[in-house]
Amino acid sequence: MKARVLEDCLVRRARRDDREEIRRIFASTLALGRPVSVGGVGAYADFSLDWYLDGSDAAQVHLERHHVTGYVLVCTDEDAYEAHRRRAALRYGRALLRTMANGHLDAEARRFHRLRIQDGWRLYRQGPVRPADAHIHLNLIPGARASQAGRRLVDAADQVVDRAGLDAWYAQINAPVGRRADALVRLGAEVIHRDENLTLTAWLGRPVERLTILRRL
Repeated sequence: MKARVLEDCLVRRARRDDREEIRRIFASTLALGRPVSVGGVGAYADFSLDWYLDGSDAAQVHLERHHVTGYVLVCTDEDAYEAHRRRAALRYGRALLRTMANGHLDAEARRFHRLRIQDGWRLYRQGPVRPADAHIHLNLIPGARASQAGRRLVDAADQVVDRAGLDAWYAQINAPVGRRADALVRLGAEVIHRDENLTLTAWLGRPVERLTILRRL
């Protein structure tokens, strides 16, 4: 994708040297913009990100003055993604067992991973059944969240989805219970499902829900 420049900002396809920065942002914002530092979190990042970091249009980054301040990851092949997730889940489980065997998975870490697995199972069993044929994962560092970075990354995701011949995408985001979704609506998305995020509710000590949003191009 050709980079799109606006003032000192641009969105472009992620390169190999952007991968660690994407992983850093992912880990540093896991708990509503705050980091989660427990044993095995790297294995969870691998499980969550590896599908997208293959050098294709699937990963786009937002840069401000040459620094990565956010990313959007796009999937336009849900069947292949689900097959990958099943294999990745096994690798994630094996990595946790190795970390536990090495004595690096304390009670706090075990609770985090147990709740993450429980959340994933709940989403699989109770979430909406494939509301679109594409999905995205968008993330920004806290300082970029009040800027136009989110809008630019949504536009980039729209282009990837449109080139694949699809007309909508969905995403899951986390928010404190009761937070209004006006910003999402302004970006042309609608909330189609809500469920408790067990992991973040326990981690932050306040109710957090997972919103499934749908955007039609």
